[in-house]
Amino acid sequence: MKSLKYLQLKSFKKSPFIHNLILFLLLLFISQIQLRSQNYSIDPNTIALYNLRSGNYSNALEIYKRNSKKMKFKDKIHEIECLSKLELYDSVCIRLNAYRLTEENIKYFLPSHSNEILSKCNNISKEIHCNSEIENQIYFLYNLDQLIRSENIGEDQSSFNSVDKLIGYKLNAILKDTNVLFDFSENTFSRLNLLLIHQCRQAYFYKSNQKIINRIFTLGLIDNYEYASITDQYYKSNFGYQKYGTICDFNRDTCTVIVEQPQIIDSIRKEIGLPPIINEFYFKKFNLIVPIWVKQNSYNDDK
Repeated sequence: MKSLKYLQLKSFKKSPFIHNLILFLLLLFISQIQLRSQNYSIDPNTIALYNLRSGNYSNALEIYKRNSKKMKFKDKIHEIECLSKLELYDSVCIRLNAYRLTEENIKYFLPSHSNEILSKCNNISKEIHCNSEIENQIYFLYNLDQLIRSENIGEDQSSFNSVDKLIGYKLNAILKDTNVLFDFSENTFSRLNLLLIHQCRQAYFYKSNQKIINRIFTLGLIDNYEYASITDQYYKSNFGYQKYGTICDFNRDTCTVIVEQPQIIDSIRKEIGLPPIINEFYFKKFNLIVPIWVKQNSYNDDK
């Protein structure tokens, strides 16, 4: 009897089926641990979006409320969509004003809900009337540009890049006809200048519009400092140095200004009517330490 039990136990230990079963259970246990650890690392707002798309609007809204301080720009848009689905229009209006969304922004980001939202929210900021359709387009691009840079959308780099690229594409189309620029108001030119400063950080945009920017400057539609700022944005973003030295990188009480040709920087600036670099506002306004090469250059020019 003992020998029979021994033989049965021995055959049980050597059974491939038992070995495979134990191995399967072990792997299943490990996979469950990994799955749980992954679930804990999922962004709550991603779960909220899943609930929103699945029609669980109340669950989605509850998650958005709990994570309001960690919401990215796209999450705020989804939160407003969720509130609209639940027909909580008082909350929709409050959020729209808190996030500084205008009528045009609502129409762009929430096209399927825009009519109903705008009919319920009478206190939403309206776009001002401009002199022409082109000026309205620039004003919309300006608002969009300010929106993505002020609402922490930079944390969501893919969304930022896609919207920024759209702005560049639209602005590129506008700049093809420089004749329309003569009818622009002063406010429109101010907005256009800021758009150019931001977009010219991209090499493709600057190169495709360099002749137009030069012509705008030659015609006096932008001043010399605006022209220099646009040019420096391109140089600094793509080469690490500037041509005219209009941008200062602050570090406590020091100011770093890297230019392409420091030994003749004042001569280069003089070509477009700018004063010596020692007169740049950042040295005076912030009482910063002037770089040695700036002092030397200004001293040589005085001689």
